[in-house]
Amino acid sequence: MPPKFSLEPVLEVRRTRREALEVALAQLMDARRRAEEKRLLLQTRHTHLLAELRRRQEGRMDLALIRHLRAMLQAMEREMASLENEIRRLDRQVEAKRQELVAAKQDEETLETLKEKAWAAFRAELARQEARVLDDVYIAQAYRRT
Repeated sequence: MPPKFSLEPVLEVRRTRREALEVALAQLMDARRRAEEKRLLLQTRHTHLLAELRRRQEGRMDLALIRHLRAMLQAMEREMASLENEIRRLDRQVEAKRQELVAAKQDEETLETLKEKAWAAFRAELARQEARVLDDVYIAQAYRRT
């Protein structure tokens, strides 16, 4: 009968925790990717808005439109700064989650190693028992021949 690994419930909990951390890390990385895409889009819009402002400041000027464009630029710059802070926050969270995941994997691997050692000891004991039985059979056969 195969050995019952006494820490199997703990191993399952650690495996479940590792899987949950992997999902959480993937979600954080996806949020970071979306924030980065939004930042690139804002940078493109900012560049176009700056070009539009420069174009409107040449020749005949519409001061109301120029004032509106500048207000839009300032709002966009505030949004970009906020987005930069969000990206930095997400970077910190991703790194912290990676560290948690590494620790969880190490914990799980430790228990997996213990489980493998238990199985190896079981197989070694089984091999010893089989060798003893074979020895008994051979001894019995040799005794009958004599």
